[in-house]
Amino acid sequence: ESGYRLFKGKEVELFVDYGMIGPSYIPGHAHSDTFSFVLNYKGQPVIVDPGISTYNIGYRRQRERSTSSHNTVRYAKVDQSEVWGGFRVGRRARAIITEENETSIKGYHNGYKRFGVYHQRVFDFNDTKIKIEDNIVAKNQLLGKSSAYFHFYPGIEIKIDKNRIVVDGCNLEFSGASGTRVKEYTYAHGYNSTEKAKLVEVIFEEKLITNITLNGFDVK
Repeated sequence: ESGYRLFKGKEVELFVDYGMIGPSYIPGHAHSDTFSFVLNYKGQPVIVDPGISTYNIGYRRQRERSTSSHNTVRYAKVDQSEVWGGFRVGRRARAIITEENETSIKGYHNGYKRFGVYHQRVFDFNDTKIKIEDNIVAKNQLLGKSSAYFHFYPGIEIKIDKNRIVVDGCNLEFSGASGTRVKEYTYAHGYNSTEKAKLVEVIFEEKLITNITLNGFDVK
């Protein structure tokens, strides 16, 4: 009922968020993070939630609550759910699960309904490979491109080979991408405790397929 799902294999754990962004009666701690996920391999964090370093009103608090600070998709540079101030929330994305079984989950959210757009995300899971399919379903013409974000744990180095990301023994391949870039972000170990790390932004229009292959990953 929570909307959170854990897919667990012999050496890999995938935790996905298909739930509400927070309680309807008091959503002040909510983030704009629908369909985000975290990935652990061999007991080590690989793709992570960037965390929370402050509750003070300001740029850092706003950034940490934003869609682009989570492992999900942002359409036309607009957050899925409206978050501002320290604890304010306006329009909220609602996720609907349409199909699921022991190794996959599929659903969509209505956070971009006002633009005539829905984001659909599918996860297919096994011990060595994870497939993520993102579809931007539009009633009319798209108003802009979308970006998928992948935040890596501090210390993980990233190499780009066209639409392929190499992270030691962990490979991410993107089909449908029009651009891929590595950026720096601030990972929060805890309150006022941060460290620089790397993220990957993948730009696409209507459809993006991400294949994550895991083999011999070693966190430095």
